[in-house]
Amino acid sequence: MAKFISINVLDNTNSGVAGASQFGEGEHLINVDKIIEITQTDVSTLTVLLDSPVGAADIITLVASINSTGAAVGAGNIPVTPVGAPLKDALNYSLTANPGGVKSKCILGFDQQTVAGGGANRMYWRSFVQA
Repeated sequence: MAKFISINVLDNTNSGVAGASQFGEGEHLINVDKIIEITQTDVSTLTVLLDSPVGAADIITLVASINSTGAAVGAGNIPVTPVGAPLKDALNYSLTANPGGVKSKCILGFDQQTVAGGGANRMYWRSFVQA
């Protein structure tokens, strides 16, 4: 198992998520030894509960979008995921993807869009907020 999970966030400034700013863009590392629980709360939101040295837990909230830049995450650009929890699956896969390694990247795949003539949309991490 890798020691850190790498999350690359694109255009956090315009994500529309409370607490998001330009300083949240780029690569974030999550120490896997601190992960207590991973929960996908809706089609575009993932929360990671971390152990904290002061006894209180830290929570990382990640938001996914089908647009890498531009409009705030919301109607029209959220992933279509009617089955399962693909954001949680991607992070869980990253936890076991690099045995003995130092860092494993958590890259999102495609959503489950099946509209005729359309097809699946690429998903991107748009926001990373730790509280």
